[in-house]
Amino acid sequence: MDLLLERNHPPAHVEQIERPRSRPIITQELRPLSLARPMVIQDTYTKKSNTVVKTKRDEREKERTLQKKITELQTQLQRLERRLTVIKTENETLKQRQDDQKPLEEKVKALKKRNAELAAIARRLEEKAKHLQQENLKKSKEDGGKDSDQLKKLFARQRAKDLAEHAKNMLSKDRELEDLRRKCHELADQISNGEISIPQNAEVYEEKEELVNIIKQAAKERLQMEKQLVKLDPSLRQSQVVQKGDQDKAKQLQEFEAANKELQGEIEELDKALQKAEGLDDALKEKENECETLKTHLDVEKNRNEELETDLRELAAQNSQLTLDITHFEKRLVELEGVSEECNNLRVHLAEAQTEREAAKEEVAVLQNRVDSLENLVRELHDSAEQLHQLENDYQQAIQTVDEKQEQIKHLQQVQEESRVHHDKTLTSLKVKIQELENQCKFHENRNKDLNFELNSLRSDYPPTSNSDIQTDTNSLDILKRSETYPGKSSGFINSDPSSLFDNEYRYSNHQVDILPAQSNLTEANLSNTAAPTESSKSLDTGFAEEEETDGCNNSSPNKSDCDDPELYEIGKKLKELAVSESDDDGGSGLEGDWVYFQ
Repeated sequence: MDLLLERNHPPAHVEQIERPRSRPIITQELRPLSLARPMVIQDTYTKKSNTVVKTKRDEREKERTLQKKITELQTQLQRLERRLTVIKTENETLKQRQDDQKPLEEKVKALKKRNAELAAIARRLEEKAKHLQQENLKKSKEDGGKDSDQLKKLFARQRAKDLAEHAKNMLSKDRELEDLRRKCHELADQISNGEISIPQNAEVYEEKEELVNIIKQAAKERLQMEKQLVKLDPSLRQSQVVQKGDQDKAKQLQEFEAANKELQGEIEELDKALQKAEGLDDALKEKENECETLKTHLDVEKNRNEELETDLRELAAQNSQLTLDITHFEKRLVELEGVSEECNNLRVHLAEAQTEREAAKEEVAVLQNRVDSLENLVRELHDSAEQLHQLENDYQQAIQTVDEKQEQIKHLQQVQEESRVHHDKTLTSLKVKIQELENQCKFHENRNKDLNFELNSLRSDYPPTSNSDIQTDTNSLDILKRSETYPGKSSGFINSDPSSLFDNEYRYSNHQVDILPAQSNLTEANLSNTAAPTESSKSLDTGFAEEEETDGCNNSSPNKSDCDDPELYEIGKKLKELAVSESDDDGGSGLEGDWVYFQ
């Protein structure tokens, strides 16, 4: 009780610790108040939980869309990989075919080079033939018809040799042409049959056909040149003979001068030879006419051959175009087959996807129910977590307040110890005073006895006249006695300690029971005057110092402003009421209790 009163009434020199009033103090009796929270906080928490749930749903939807995109991209990647594998295989096959056809292309290039060289050689031969014809005409005009027989024989022999060599060369070239034609026909057959479907090599085949045509034209030109050479061979032989004769002219001139006579005989023979030569010239003219007719026939045949070659070219072009179309259609057929296979696969995948979709829908429904239940659990967990957080905060605040109150209790205990020490000192001083007063009482008792003895002697000597005179005399005597017995205290109870006066009067009344009834009246007046200080004397029992008694007299009842805790204020009020009720119940017995306490 004393401790609670000290809490409600802290001393003046103790510094009160300021605490934030907004924080609730948690004790075993006040925990329900700390659990009460405003509805605004709950609304904010519900809003936060709703936002968290929405964000989770958005994240799930985003994940689903991303998964769909990933699956689509994976399917596209698989398709592209398949196409890449197909293209790689096609490229490898094409490279192999190109490697196989490289030697053919090299052969074609070599043939082109040979044809170009042959054409250049033919041009050079034509130019030489023209120059030789001009020179032979000039020399034939100068020399005339000398040595015609020998020249003809030599010309016939040389012509036979040239024709034999030319026939050999033509046979070898014809064989090469036949080989090339066979290869070209084989390649054309392969293209038509679809064994080789390479659109890039179509140009190569066209070039080969052109080469064949060029070879044919070169052969024709070569034949023409040979015919011209055949015509020009006699003149060449004559020119060679003339050159040799020019070298031997110097020697023969001397011989001719010596043999003019012999030659005159031979002139006649030469005339005969000339006649024969004229006959041979006529035969040659006839043969030339036959050759011209043959040339006309050859030209007609050449035109026919050219027309046939043009037709062949057109047919080859058409054939190549048809082969290209066939290859294109074959590719399209392959692509269509692949597309049909992909469609079938997609249909199968669609059926599987539909079954998976239905299963996924069922799973989604189940998961949605689970999600709803989990959301409810999450909300409950959020609420419980918030309550736990709040309880932890309240618990920490309570720990802080408990620590503060423990510090206050320690401080109050120190103050109480100091007050006890002070109280002990006051008790010792009061005991000393009590002993002094007891000595004075003994002295006064002895003196009262003497006075009573004197009064009795006076009464016996002087009898009283009336009761009123006796009372006035006794009152005056009492006042005089008190003024004598209490020197320096005649001013009344103002400067005296009320408890000491009360004790003195109490003692005096106990010891002076037999004096007079007037003294009892005085003691009652003193009791009425000292009734208020008796309550302050209880402060000695509670352990407060004398400095606190002055504050207690001025401020007997604590205010709410002096106490920060409303609960402690109410407890203090209740304790005060209990103390008042106990004081009312005790009544006059309190004085005896105080006296016993002091003793």
